[in-house]
Amino acid sequence: MAVMAYVASRFRLPTRLLCALALWLGGGCSDADNGTGPTSGAIDAGEADVLQVQNPRSCQVARVSAGATHTCALLVDGRTFCWGANDQGQLGMGDLVTRPLPAIVVTPKPLVEIRASSGASCGRATDNQVLCWGRPVGAPEGAPPLSKPVPVMLPGNSSAIVTGGEHACTLLTDGRVFCWGRGGLVGDGTAVDRPTPVVLGALTEATSSLVATVDHTCLRTTKGELRCWGANETGALGVAPEPGVGLAPVLPAAFTVGIAAVAVGPGRTCVVSAGEDAGRIFCSPPLATPEVVGWGKDNLGITLGQNHACVITTDLKMKCAGANDQGQVGPDPRAVVPENEAIEVLTDAIFMSAGAAHTCAIRQDRSLWCWGRNTEGQVGIGTLENTSVPAPVALPVGCPIQ
Repeated sequence: MAVMAYVASRFRLPTRLLCALALWLGGGCSDADNGTGPTSGAIDAGEADVLQVQNPRSCQVARVSAGATHTCALLVDGRTFCWGANDQGQLGMGDLVTRPLPAIVVTPKPLVEIRASSGASCGRATDNQVLCWGRPVGAPEGAPPLSKPVPVMLPGNSSAIVTGGEHACTLLTDGRVFCWGRGGLVGDGTAVDRPTPVVLGALTEATSSLVATVDHTCLRTTKGELRCWGANETGALGVAPEPGVGLAPVLPAAFTVGIAAVAVGPGRTCVVSAGEDAGRIFCSPPLATPEVVGWGKDNLGITLGQNHACVITTDLKMKCAGANDQGQVGPDPRAVVPENEAIEVLTDAIFMSAGAAHTCAIRQDRSLWCWGRNTEGQVGIGTLENTSVPAPVALPVGCPIQ
């Protein structure tokens, strides 16, 4: 993504061209580490932007991650804000108080990556240290929550971090992948709980991106292939459900196309195709016919919630479909919206993340908008009422340092 930031600043290309270039480079336009479970990459937002900002651009958002019932956002100057449910300390405030408005997370160093999941949050700092808070991943049942960010002890520097709530994984700068958490989700070939990170020795291909949800994890290699591990009762790993499958990384046989971006949700994995016929959406399950033709053929990224999904198209339109009982799809009266009738929610989206039943997106002006279930304040508008209409997140005026 450093390449994208350089191209953006050097040549001042329009965002739509940047998005096409991001796809050519193997990136995407969304965040697949969503709340119950992110698509890899953004257009010109994220780590490279955070690292290059010399002076704060007040309240401009680089990344957003929608957790199951909370949300976190990373500003372009490295400050992090979280809001919503806090029963596990997942907001990082030092308490267990729910907050319907964004509050700043105090970290030793500015963050360049943020991940919110089910009851937990993790981030990666400018010094490539991983910090996590909320439900203590991999700790014995009944362990007290971590209400403030705590460093994760790793045998090297991190270049990517994902969390599913009960497990987490990180890619180190030397190419190794380490995971920790509940047995069966870690990917080390066993069903043993791992309270501390263990290396996934079965991974030999260079890794391009990581994504995780509550029940499985996938990585994309630099060759555009997938490796996935974790629960596979539904065929989410792209292979037939069989005993023991998913304890170690597997190659998803369901996906036979080059992969530009990947997203995971509970019991499901979706990819955006690359190559000459780029932009199609494939999901597993179903294993036999994974292409979801209803999404069309001009997609750059996809993000998955618990029962809904959204895409960003080549002209930056954000369309959503699926369960809409909480307003998570958008302003449509139907309880379920089929993919071939997906509703257009925004026309200028550059990054997105779906939580369990809420959705967030960054627009071209770097403002942040969310909608859907808001019973824990996860939409960030100061109320606890659901909204099907995208609303600007109420970041503090000027986003002051506290």
